[in-house]
Order: sequence, then structure tokens, then C-alpha cells
Amino acid sequence: MPVAGSGLAPRPTARGAVDPSGGAAPPAVAWTAPPRVPGRLRQGLSGTPGTMRVLTVFCLLAAVVFSLFGALSINARSDALHDMQTNAEQLVRVQTIRVDLVAADAAATNSFLQGGLESPTLREAYLAKLASASRGVAEASAGAPEDAAELSAVNDRLTTYAGLVETARANNRQGFPVGAAYLRQAHVLLNDSLTDPARRDDVLTRLGRVVEADQARIDAAYESSQHASTSLWIVAGFAALPMLAAQGWLFFRTRRWVNVGMAIATVVILGGAAGAAVVMAQAQADATSVRRASLAATVNLAQARADAFAARSDESLTLINRGSGQPYEKSWTVAMDSAVRHFEDAARGGAATGRAFDALASYRSRHTEARALDDKGDWDQAVGRVTDPDGDLTAAFGRFDAESARLLGDQARAVSSSLADARLPLDIARWLVALAGVVAMVATSLGMARRLREYR
Repeated sequence: MPVAGSGLAPRPTARGAVDPSGGAAPPAVAWTAPPRVPGRLRQGLSGTPGTMRVLTVFCLLAAVVFSLFGALSINARSDALHDMQTNAEQLVRVQTIRVDLVAADAAATNSFLQGGLESPTLREAYLAKLASASRGVAEASAGAPEDAAELSAVNDRLTTYAGLVETARANNRQGFPVGAAYLRQAHVLLNDSLTDPARRDDVLTRLGRVVEADQARIDAAYESSQHASTSLWIVAGFAALPMLAAQGWLFFRTRRWVNVGMAIATVVILGGAAGAAVVMAQAQADATSVRRASLAATVNLAQARADAFAARSDESLTLINRGSGQPYEKSWTVAMDSAVRHFEDAARGGAATGRAFDALASYRSRHTEARALDDKGDWDQAVGRVTDPDGDLTAAFGRFDAESARLLGDQARAVSSSLADARLPLDIARWLVALAGVVAMVATSLGMARRLREYR
């Protein structure tokens, strides 16, 4: 029907409908649904090209696994050696605390033996060693939270020990015999070596338990580092097998001996694993050498120094407890024999103990001379031998102290630096293995792409 007032007649559309605008209707376009993605996927995965694509995906995943988990395997050994280094440093730190404490006790007992106004040199030595031990306890507590509880108890006892020493010193300066009792209490609190070990709760026993815990952590870290090589080869095998299987399938399917890209990828993975295994084996060998040699020597040297200073303290206590000091002389013998034994063990570990050992032997001989004087009843002359700052006995022990301290420091630094050096090649190998995985991915992609182009 005409539209009123327009003067124009409506035009029919392509389907016979009226176009109200009056213009020509566009031609009809048939609508078709786009192909389904699963259909395209099936088409892409069908036939020989599809199998090649599937193999490519598996090989790329294998290269990714090798790159990631191979690097993690190497990192596991590096972390284990780092833990070993950290705990070794903690062990040396705790052993140093033990040495400082027995050295402080030796200075305190020798100073007490002089009577009246003590030697300023011995007093300074006592205060310096006690302060060094207190700092060491704080550093060791911060360095290993696992040891904090035991070290906190040690710190509490050190406060008590220092108070007893000061009380003994005050009474001794006034000539009161009770000062010796306070000194004995302080010594027992520090080193209760004359009682049943099962009932000991002294400072050195607690520190000994910390040393044992540190040694156990070193052993655990060492054992953990040994398993890293196994995981590396498992990862390498997991990565290489899909690539070898893909090359076998390509050979039977295409009758071509080698796919260069896949061959390069396989060689890179196996070669990277072999190279990394060599580096890991060398790092483990270095760690084994450190554990058996320089670390063992360090522990033995620290123990030898602690035993020697304990003997020096027992020497003074034997004379302080005039007439009843025989138990301390027996304790001196035990401590000295232990010091000699640990020096011999340190020498077997490669430590150059000659000069320190000679100084200890000289001190031992001078001690025997002083004891002979006391046994003959010449107590005053024996005390003079033991306390004379310029005498042969004091000089011999001073040489031992200086030489053994220098040697212990050298060994401790050797432990730390050797373990750090063992880790450095591992850090490099970790990145090379990760890079090998990337190279294998690129080579795999290029090798398979070349075969796929032949089917287009």
C-alpha cells in the first residue's frame, strides 16, 4: 500500500517483504557455522604430520624438564655444600667458645694462685677471653637457631661463673681461704670433669652437645649432597628417551638415518648431563676431602687447645688445693693425654702441627719439673715455677697458645674457602645445563620443522 503523503510506493525485498525505506534490499547471504576447533585439531594430528607434531611436543617438554630439573639437581648439591659450609663455620665458632672459656679459666686460676694482687696481664687475659666467649655465644646463637636454646643456658651459666670468679678474687685479695672454695665452684660450673659424666651439666658439656649437633648437621648435608647425581641422571634419561624414540620412528617412517636437529638435541642433553655429572663428582670429592682432612683437623686442633688450657687450669688448681689437689693432677694427665692425641689426629689430617706440638711437649716437661718440686714439699718454689710470667713453663705454654691459635685459624679458613671453591663450578654448571635444555628445544624444533615442510 502507498504510504500516505509520500508519493512513493514501497519496494518489495528479496524475500517479497516490503522495504520501508523504499531502497533495494541486499541479496541474501547463506550463513554457515565455522569449523569446530576439535575438528581442526584432529586434522592437524592426523597422519604422519600429526604424529610428527605430537613427537615434537613431547621432545620439547622433555627438553624443558631437563633444563629445569637438571639445574635443580645441581642446585641441590650446591645447597647441600653450602649447608655443610655453614654448619662447619658454626662448629668452629662453638669450638672457639670452648677454647676461650678454658683459657679464661686457666688465667683466673693461675692469677688466683699468685695471691694478693693478681698479675695485670693475667687479669686482662681473663677478661678478654671471657668477653670473646660471650660474643661468640651471641654470634653462634644468631648463626644457628637450632643451637640457641643450649647456648642460652650456656650464657646464663657464664654470668654465674663470672660472679663466682669475682667473689673468689675479692676474698683472695684479702687473704681469706674461702676464696678457693668459690674458685672451685666456678671451675665445676665451667668444667665438672671430676664427677660422673652422666650427671654433668656444666658449660663445656653443654657446648659439647652443641658441637655434636653441628657435626650431625654437617654429616646430614654431606649425605644429602651425594643423592644429587642420581636425580640428574634420572632427569637426563627422562629427557633423552623421547628424543631417541622420535628419531627411531622418523627412521622407520622416512628411511633417513639421522635427523640432524634431533641428533643435536640428544647429544646436547646427554653431553650436558655428563659434563654436569663430572663437575658434581669433583665437587663431592672436594667436600669429602674437606670433611676427612681440613675439617677433621680443625675440630681436633680446637679440642687439643681446649684440653691444653684445661690442663693449665688443673695445674693451678692442684697447687691451690694444697694437700688435696691430687684429683686435679689426675685431671691434668687426662686432659694432656687428650690434647696430645688430638694433635696427632690433626697431623694425620694434614695440619702442620710440628711447632705447636713441640711447644706443648716443652710445657709438659716443665710441668713435670714443677710437680716434682711440689711432691718434694717445696710448694712455694713449685708455685713460683707455675706463676712466673718470665719463666720457662709460662713461655712454653705461651708459644703453644700462639702457634696452635695460628694453626687453628688457618685450618678454619681452609675449610670455609675449600667448600666455597667446591660450589663455584656447580653454579656455572647449573646455568650451562639450563642453557643446554634451551639449545635442545631449538634444535628439536628446527629438526622436526624440516620434516614437516616435506608434507606441505
